[in-house]
Amino acid sequence: MNPHKIFIEYTHNNTNRFFTTDISSQEGTSGDEILKARYSLKDGRFILALFPSSKVTVRQVMVSGEIVTPRKSRTRYFLNGYQSWTDSREYTSNEVEKTVGHMPDFINKKFGFESYGDYTFCGKKLSKGNYHGWTYAYAKLGEDYEFIGSLSELAGESARIIPEAKKSYAFALIKFFTKENKFEVYADADGIEYEISEPVEMLDVVFLSGTEDGVFDNYFKLAGIEKPKSEPVVGWTSWYDFYQDINEKCLMENIQGLSENGSNPFRVFQIDDGYEPFVGDWLSVDEKKFPNGLEPITKAAKEKGMKTGIWFAPFSAEKKSKIFKDHPDWFMKDDTGHPVLCGCNWSGFYGMDIYNEEVRGYIIRSCRHFIDDLGFTLLKIDFLYSVCLVPRKDKTRGQVMHDALVFFREASKGAELLGCGVPLGSAFGLVDYCRIGTDVSLSWNDKLYMQLCHRERPSTKNTILNSLYRRQLDGRAFLNDPDVFLLRTYNEKLGTERKTLLSRINALAGSLVFTSDNPSSYNHEQKTELEKVVKLTKAKIKTVESNRNKISIFYDPLDGENGESVLRFNRKNGKMRK
Repeated sequence: MNPHKIFIEYTHNNTNRFFTTDISSQEGTSGDEILKARYSLKDGRFILALFPSSKVTVRQVMVSGEIVTPRKSRTRYFLNGYQSWTDSREYTSNEVEKTVGHMPDFINKKFGFESYGDYTFCGKKLSKGNYHGWTYAYAKLGEDYEFIGSLSELAGESARIIPEAKKSYAFALIKFFTKENKFEVYADADGIEYEISEPVEMLDVVFLSGTEDGVFDNYFKLAGIEKPKSEPVVGWTSWYDFYQDINEKCLMENIQGLSENGSNPFRVFQIDDGYEPFVGDWLSVDEKKFPNGLEPITKAAKEKGMKTGIWFAPFSAEKKSKIFKDHPDWFMKDDTGHPVLCGCNWSGFYGMDIYNEEVRGYIIRSCRHFIDDLGFTLLKIDFLYSVCLVPRKDKTRGQVMHDALVFFREASKGAELLGCGVPLGSAFGLVDYCRIGTDVSLSWNDKLYMQLCHRERPSTKNTILNSLYRRQLDGRAFLNDPDVFLLRTYNEKLGTERKTLLSRINALAGSLVFTSDNPSSYNHEQKTELEKVVKLTKAKIKTVESNRNKISIFYDPLDGENGESVLRFNRKNGKMRK
């Protein structure tokens, strides 16, 4: 991909100004007496910094250029979705990206559907062949990749080209226009209100070409992201069988059931949502469900040789929580002074102001309670996107997300982190494991009315595709959590074939492989499939090919196997093919 033009729009003293610059050399400066733009384009790395002479409000920063890969029927385009749950797959050149634009505005606002993704700051009107995503994207034809990746929002120690400009950590919004073979990259969004009075680096983007492994290896090397130190693991989580209906009895039964499963491959026991009175009240436990607290659970799991994890939404609290009622000043406010609704889960929930020192103190106390008092060694931190829904005048959304994760990493010393519901670029190198797809549904694509909802909705179909098309992050940015697999025959509507497909793709594309089944109930066939899943966690995907709805996954043969190993399925219905 070749960048050709820069567009800058800003406001000074209530006057709107803009200028454009053609990129015709390796370095250049343009602008006016109030705002200068300085760029560098060397060895495929493009950096753009702004130098104001006085305070200005930046409205738009964009670089555009040409997609070199020819537009053919076999060309595929991938643009990473906004956060963990956003559906992210390869597109042909003439599909339409889904959005919430078809939903009435009053429904979106009432239930907070717009808050789950980028709909409030990225638009909802999309057309055929025009796609958008965040942080990284590619066009590929056969085995040849043309890759664009942002270093702007990443925490890695990449070499600074313009050191006198501070880093904005702005999310990079990437757009592809396949009909024109054109791309655009924006700092933060295509409409922002960002006040600056000193030099700021707004974009840091690399343009690479080569093989799949080549471009991704090079990208993370340039980013300065260290490879994750945690180990791949198979584990159990309570959510996809019990959801919030957990208690001491059912968790103890599952600990026993896991240990009764022959060689017991399970090394993590995670308690998910449902132990707390209300989301946000982390220092309390539901005494009806857990009359003895959570300590007996962690003790029993550790005695069986498993490390213990707990679910936690550190930057959120629901409307019914004591925290929200007692501390309304802890929460972000909109322009009207009302708390910002972040979604319709539970009784509706709101995002905390991470720059409030009392909020930080509460989060630190919650971390120490889980780690020091209760003995958890893995924290699953969820709904992280809520903290950066509202940018500050002096901080981009990416800066807020970065600051929150850096703070939490320090607050949670002594524990591994599993990120979820997070803009992925901000999580690179700051979490040990990370969810890469939406929640699994107990049916293939959830209910029909849910299919009309946002891109972040529960869907087994979508999370399988996310696992495949975000597979390259595993072992580079963090260890992938593709969500759970199910082999049980109760409390599910997937059927044997789809469950087999889900379990094998999770094992191939992920390094944190969870189930919510009680394996003590498995029959011989289910135990055999579990053994297959454990073996497949050692395999590596070589390539994924798609032809309309038919997808083929080629992977390295396992020890003792000969020939080519391939898994084929139909992405529309989940049927496996020979």
